[in-house]
Amino acid sequence: MLLGWMALVNGSPGWAQTPTTNLAPIALPAPTNLVFLPPGTFRMGSPANEPDRSPKEGAPTSVTIGRGFGLGKYPVTQGEYLAVMGTNPSYFAGDLSRPVEGVSWGDATNYCALLTRRERAAGRIATNAAYRLPTEAEREYACRAGTTNTFSYGDDPGYSRLADYAWYAANSGGMTHPVGLKLPNPWGLYDMHGNVAEWCQDGLDPSVSDPGRSPGRRPREPLRKFRGGFWDAPASYCRSAARGQSVARSRSAYVGFRVVLVTDP
Repeated sequence: MLLGWMALVNGSPGWAQTPTTNLAPIALPAPTNLVFLPPGTFRMGSPANEPDRSPKEGAPTSVTIGRGFGLGKYPVTQGEYLAVMGTNPSYFAGDLSRPVEGVSWGDATNYCALLTRRERAAGRIATNAAYRLPTEAEREYACRAGTTNTFSYGDDPGYSRLADYAWYAANSGGMTHPVGLKLPNPWGLYDMHGNVAEWCQDGLDPSVSDPGRSPGRRPREPLRKFRGGFWDAPASYCRSAARGQSVARSRSAYVGFRVVLVTDP
């Protein structure tokens, strides 16, 4: 089991101060695998009576997404990553329609930067448009899709319907699967509850050291957050409010990413 999921965020939830996107609505290029999500306010976190919740998820807190944004309909696939980066680091390689994994947070952000450069040069996005990773707030907002339940499709206390929406430990056969094979959430986004977890833009300040460390010891490695269940995750990790983190340089078969497209005001 991925260490980042076992070591959820310590201390306060941390996302209450997450900046919401302050960028203007965009005209999405066509054809596109992006879904435009409207601005809105939602309740981020999980109630105390939610089965299998972690206290690190925090109590439900009102968060406002001030501007609409484009979000990938699917996680970035191996084929898409190969076309931009020229390599496929995935552990489950061989089918380019599977989500890319085996990528660090830096790999994911580099992909976004190179994709931005390529799409601007081709005239497919505006010169003030850019791809990046979603924030935790944007990712949970997108996953919930206007719902307040444990999952985007309902509460499902026995996890009897999860297999219709996600690849996870009970049904994945120990591997990732091509994107888009399960049912989408109400906003038309696929694989939000499973297949691979997804890096988020948010992270801890890399300059912060553990206060109890001895002088001369290395500072704590920068941590980055990720969201969504994955192919080897228990059902509880697939909930809309579930949170994980890992060191930014880590690469594993559990974590991939999807992209956001935004423009400057």
